[in-house]
Amino acid sequence: MWSHHSWAMTLGVEDVPLLSDGNGEAARGFDVAFAPLEVADVAARSAFLIAGDTVRAAWMLGTDLPDVDAIVAAASPPSP
Repeated sequence: MWSHHSWAMTLGVEDVPLLSDGNGEAARGFDVAFAPLEVADVAARSAFLIAGDTVRAAWMLGTDLPDVDAIVAAASPPSP
């Protein structure tokens, strides 16, 4: 998704793959709640940090905006 690319460039994390879950398959797989809207049901805002087959961190945000700094810090390699 073009907005993911722009967002990743702005944050300086271009090498981090981002998922757009248009059909809700990933949201259902991670048990994210859905909210009914006029047009369609939409997954609640959430973020997952995944490494291989492991979920390293998860943020279930609902309608709140994410703490982007916390997410980026969690995704960044540890400082030496």
